[in-house]
Amino acid sequence: MPATDVRVNVLEGLSEDEISRLEAVCQVQSLSADEAVFSEGDEGHQLYIIRSGRVRISKAISIAVDRTLATLGPGGVFGELAMVGEGTRSASAVAVEPSRLLVLSREGFESLVANEPVLGLKVMGRFAAMLADRLRLTTQLLSETVSWGLEVSGAAHLDLQHVLEVQATMAVSLSNGERIVGRLLKVEANDLGATLTLMGRDDQLHLIPYHAVVAIRLDRALLNAGEAQEG
Repeated sequence: MPATDVRVNVLEGLSEDEISRLEAVCQVQSLSADEAVFSEGDEGHQLYIIRSGRVRISKAISIAVDRTLATLGPGGVFGELAMVGEGTRSASAVAVEPSRLLVLSREGFESLVANEPVLGLKVMGRFAAMLADRLRLTTQLLSETVSWGLEVSGAAHLDLQHVLEVQATMAVSLSNGERIVGRLLKVEANDLGATLTLMGRDDQLHLIPYHAVVAIRLDRALLNAGEAQEG
């Protein structure tokens, strides 16, 4: 699946003087090509604004596969979740080429809003536009990832209706490393793809969104037995 470029430039509409005042509450970070800004799972308390260069944002789908969520250029923002809550980074960020970043902490942003309310309101408005664009792209990417996962896992070639009818046992490997073994009870289509309902060997119901599936393996002996009975 191709990389996605985010269109919103958070510095657009700001004068050079306003950008300079924004830079005054930021730190500057310079990166070489292929240098990581942060990795998925790292602690993070700042957001980043790209002044020059490009940064790739990606998320691990499995141990050996990651998915490019976006490639950001000048004016692009990433790591914004650090401004609204504590926690770890939900994706990785790596410079595609030599890049210069503005690093804005929550304290720095609060200082900007308190001391320069007009500029703070402008910046906040640009952040809101960026978040709206990010949400649209996330929905699009999730839908694409579901389709991609169907092909990668091989489930696009499975007759899941037949699997339901013969109650074949299946093993579902997930992107978080978990493996669930059980009988498929239901397949529900939704706007983002599908949800599988399995009765696990632990006698628990498992609702599995398809975008989290890495691979599906069937108990072929049981499946073939069901086919023979139908014949």
